[in-house]
Amino acid sequence: MQSTDLTLKIVRTFSATPEQLYRAWTDESLLRQWAAPDDCDVVNYQADAEVGGRWQCTFAIGPNEFHSESGEFLELVPGERIVQTLLFPVDNDPSGGIATVITIGFKEIEPGLTEMTFVQAGGFSSALKEGMNVGWSSCFDKLATLVG
Repeated sequence: MQSTDLTLKIVRTFSATPEQLYRAWTDESLLRQWAAPDDCDVVNYQADAEVGGRWQCTFAIGPNEFHSESGEFLELVPGERIVQTLLFPVDNDPSGGIATVITIGFKEIEPGLTEMTFVQAGGFSSALKEGMNVGWSSCFDKLATLVG
């Protein structure tokens, strides 16, 4: 699989406080409710939300078919910013998969209304970027329902 250094950026506004969104990104019980695309179900989510802590998510993408992603928390500023890695396996990739860095920023626009800026950077293809955009957008729809 050929990859290039691309960046995916999604900006969304939520009817929630920055603290509520931060918690939704760091609390395992909340992550289980939204951290998989619309047609998938989270079957396991573990998060040690501290700098250097690991996270791992497994979700069902069909009958007896699962996808796992994992990473590490690099920076945690409550209510403001999260930086974490994301490694997802790719079939027949001897390097172990594609490593990316995700940065999530929260900015209160007015009380109870927060703009979230999501940036994912790494060595992935344009086609994969399009798929990730669809997948993350679907997750963020679920997140909006959860916090809204």
